[in-house]
Order: sequence, then structure tokens, then C-alpha cells
Amino acid sequence: MRRALATISLVAATALVGIVITPGVAFAGSNVIVDSSNGGSQAHFWHEGEHLWACDTSSNGVRAVAIAAWIATDGVRRTAEVQDADGANGNCAGHGNLSITDGIFVNIYACERNGANGDLRNCGVKQAQA
Repeated sequence: MRRALATISLVAATALVGIVITPGVAFAGSNVIVDSSNGGSQAHFWHEGEHLWACDTSSNGVRAVAIAAWIATDGVRRTAEVQDADGANGNCAGHGNLSITDGIFVNIYACERNGANGDLRNCGVKQAQA
């Protein structure tokens, strides 16, 4: 019995030391690619550095728009938008390097827009984590 208690104590102490000296685990966010509802545009979000790209995927005469929307740690709703306005040439011309706190959930939208300020249409959405 005494030997069993000593073994249990040793295992518990080893586990406790392991918890105390284990280095912190890096936060793992999530990356997403979102298609617009008609497949004419894509939004790409990369959680490391919080990069957002708009990609025009259809030669249909409108531009691709990528939007990120989140609630910041101060409780304020924030948005960022980028546009790919140079046609469906495979280069994802719209890019933004955002500053979002790790762990924040971000809604990523892929839409189309006729002109720089036209109405958004055919939007698709997915959630990512910064």
C-alpha cells in the first residue's frame, strides 16, 4: 500500500511539473476560402497576419469584393474591404493586411459589385478565427 501511494505521488508530481514547465501552445486560428453564391468571386482569409484577398473568378464585367467583419475586443464592430477590379486574370489583386486580435471570430464575405460603390450582390459567407 505504501509503495502504491509513493508511485501515485511520484506520477502526480511529475504531471504537475510537466504542466508548469510546458511551453505555451501557439494559438491556432483558421483560414477560409469563400465563394460568392454564383461562383464569380472568392474571398481568401489567412489567419497568420490576418490577410484578406479578393479574387475575381469570372469574366462577367463586375468586380470581386472581399469583406471581413468582426467585433473587436473593445466591443466595436469593425469591417475591412478589398476589391479585385482588374478582371478575372487569376491574380487576386485586392489585398489587405488587417490587425485583428488572435482568437476573434471573423465573418468573411465574398461578393460582387458593379463599379467601385455599387450594391453588393451574390454574397457568400464563412466564419474564420484570427
